[in-house]
Amino acid sequence: MKAFMSRKVPIASQRGASAVEFAIVLPVLLLLLFGTIEFGVLFFNKAVITNASREGARRGVVWWTDSNGTSPYIAPIGDIQGVVDSYCIGHLISFGATNPAPTTTVLVSGTAPNEYLQVHVAYNYTFLIIPKLVTSIGGPLTLVGDTTMRIEF
Repeated sequence: MKAFMSRKVPIASQRGASAVEFAIVLPVLLLLLFGTIEFGVLFFNKAVITNASREGARRGVVWWTDSNGTSPYIAPIGDIQGVVDSYCIGHLISFGATNPAPTTTVLVSGTAPNEYLQVHVAYNYTFLIIPKLVTSIGGPLTLVGDTTMRIEF
């Protein structure tokens, strides 16, 4: 029995051990790496949507004069939506995926000073790197940005 315990295993029988260990650990490492990248892009896009709603609200509440010289007035809703859309086109990360444009809703409580203008932006985010895995767990994700500002003039 003592002879059996002191016997060493030949090095040749351990040749593929590190390759097998690497093959076991690699999927977990790749999932962590791509998951980190994916959620970094998700949080960046959330910040972009929030900033887009802020830019749109700011466009709507500042002192404007129309072409007839009538002032002050609130910017047209189409202008506000245009500001939001152009901000999103220039900043959202999509890696070439065909995501629909964000939906912008503008609510105005009135046109007098100290009334409020609210801009609501919703964007359907599709996961880019590991889409099948994440959407099977939680479904599609909607990123929302809301901004309410007081009319200044």
